[in-house]
Amino acid sequence: MGLNNWGVASKVRKRITFKHFPIIGDFIDVPLTFTDVKIGTGGLLACLITVRQFPSDQVPQAMLACAIIIVFTLYLCWRPNSNPEKTNYDLIKVNLFKRRKRHFRKFSMKDIGRE
Repeated sequence: MGLNNWGVASKVRKRITFKHFPIIGDFIDVPLTFTDVKIGTGGLLACLITVRQFPSDQVPQAMLACAIIIVFTLYLCWRPNSNPEKTNYDLIKVNLFKRRKRHFRKFSMKDIGRE
């Protein structure tokens, strides 16, 4: 009975989603997380700021820029099949800002003597 001492990892967290809310959950089929809401809000603000920069006679170009921002925002919220726990936003953030330096060195005979 000594094998029943199981430890619980302190870093395990469940992702909070909007799927179970009464109004939002009826309209979406995938779990919508707070990160997705933040990315969507940022995309909406970027779209509004970008549209305001165009003069009034360049409405088609402003709508094209807004459409490009919306497509990019949807891409950032997309979960790839290879890693469904992370969004593309998380993967890009890890690849750009949290790189681990990996230095390799040649194996030498001094390494065998270390112990």
